Amino acid sequence: TPTLTESVSEYLGFISKSANYSKHTYVIKSNALSTFVDLVGGKVKLNELNKDDKNKYLKFLSSVDLNYSDATKNIKMRQVTAFLNWCIKEMDWIDKMPFRLEQIATNNEVKLITPNEFENILANESNEVLKSYYKLAYYCGLRRCEINHTELTKDRNGDDVLLITKTKGKPKKKRDVPIKSGLIKDWQICKTAMYYNDRLTKGFKRACVKAGIYEPHQTTFHALRHSFATIQASRGVSINELAKMMGHTETRTTERYADADRDMYVKLRKKENDPC
Repeated sequence: TPTLTESVSEYLGFISKSANYSKHTYVIKSNALSTFVDLVGGKVKLNELNKDDKNKYLKFLSSVDLNYSDATKNIKMRQVTAFLNWCIKEMDWIDKMPFRLEQIATNNEVKLITPNEFENILANESNEVLKSYYKLAYYCGLRRCEINHTELTKDRNGDDVLLITKTKGKPKKKRDVPIKSGLIKDWQICKTAMYYNDRLTKGFKRACVKAGIYEPHQTTFHALRHSFATIQASRGVSINELAKMMGHTETRTTERYADADRDMYVKLRKKENDPC
């Protein structure tokens, strides 16, 4: 089993050569993992990591001197978790981790971008490729990391669907989501461009700021996916069907969209405008 320093070095080397990660992502991961190694100790082997190491890291993140927000803590922990998952799944260096870094619940409110707000975002985005990425997230519920990893195919009824071949987290069963004919050209544009995730994040934030609807930690690219689910629930799509489209393994994850505030549904019904 390699040491923490050795495994982090191997991981960052992989990130630097991968077409799926930008230089900005590399810097973020490198900074987070360097701090983690310094705190835990570079000579510690992966299979020797324990709960004391976890507690030491959590104490560091909560330091008064750092004054990290909960959102920032989550970002730092996600970088470490992604690295450890890579060690388990990709390299087979370890079978499992004796500790887990739990995400902090920062806001339980379901994010919502209304159809009119979405049209305003598109109007404030000059890059046609980014517009296509936004549409696939908003009208198909795709995650940012999934859009580049889809194939256009037909379901058993002969309807167009996007087969998702790769998603985030642990390996999951492949799923397909419906796509309307008006979005197929957008899908083709995205598959040709293959933009980095970072570019999508920065572009969407910039468009939201221009549209005058930006709210930190609320109007993120992922909010498009949240909005898709909320809109589908408001239209009466069943929990089981929506969970399948979203790729949720448990319907309780999906239920929060059905339980969204009634005023949110009223707002949607008044302003709904689906161009596709």
